[in-house]
Amino acid sequence: MCWCVTIATSAPLSGVTVSGPWPEDGSPPPPLHFAAISAEEFKGELIALYRSFFKGQFLYDVGSDTGCGCGLNRSYKTIYYEGTTTQVDYSDESPLALIEFIRKHTQAEDLEMYVVWETDRLKAPLSYVEIDCSTLNIDTYFEFESRIFYRFF
Repeated sequence: MCWCVTIATSAPLSGVTVSGPWPEDGSPPPPLHFAAISAEEFKGELIALYRSFFKGQFLYDVGSDTGCGCGLNRSYKTIYYEGTTTQVDYSDESPLALIEFIRKHTQAEDLEMYVVWETDRLKAPLSYVEIDCSTLNIDTYFEFESRIFYRFF
């Protein structure tokens, strides 16, 4: 089971990696990447739910160096050796990239993010949290809990 991290923006993302988690050349994924969510992909169920609480029109799943949202929780680091994959706890690479993205993006507008376990993806948020980006750093980084909706300002 994986963490699903979704953001909404009022304009399409630019200047970031927008693609699937694994690069076509087979190299490891970048520390932060985005995949646009389409209505066709989820037959509208997810889109309808997300439209009920996200203000932004453009929806993106956010991935990490693990290929999914799990590495954004600051508990996984994927190390690639020839023929094997090893996970080491508490890597900061993907969380730091997310913090940088949040801080940069919120200079122009507020940013919204929903964090949920994969099995809870079609459920509404249980709680709403607001975070001031000027106080966000790796030491004040939030620990993921399922069904939490974040607003960054």
